[in-house]
Amino acid sequence: MKKNTGFTLIELIVVVAIIGIIASIAIPSYTEYVQDSYRSEAQSALLQFGNAMERRYTEGSPSTYMGAGTDANDNSDIAPAATVFASQAPLDRADKFYNLTIQIATASTFTLKATPIAGTSAAGDGALLVDSSGNRCWDEGDDAETSATAGTCTSF
Repeated sequence: MKKNTGFTLIELIVVVAIIGIIASIAIPSYTEYVQDSYRSEAQSALLQFGNAMERRYTEGSPSTYMGAGTDANDNSDIAPAATVFASQAPLDRADKFYNLTIQIATASTFTLKATPIAGTSAAGDGALLVDSSGNRCWDEGDDAETSATAGTCTSF
């Protein structure tokens, strides 16, 4: 009599079900981990951008934050000038997930903003803000925050 070897259909179905359960837990966790890493890179870039603004202020004559953007006459939600800082984050990769902008700049204060780029995996994750007083804010799930000290922000 010949002995049958191999797997039964029931055994294969059980293995596929177990793999499905593990995947249903692992994939969302991985996606959240990736989003967190993109946000961390944007936070780092935003803080470096703040340092670049401070450097521009101390090296300028007269000392001012105005004119650091691509449009020297309108410092409202504009990209930084290439000589000041990069306009997208992460800084060290070709694929970008956040736009870096100067939300407002006056002679003595500034607010910088990192907004997720639409169509990327960071989209909808919320805006990040830093101001000249050192206030840092992550407005989770809202890309339209206007102040680093707003009540809906979480400090980072």
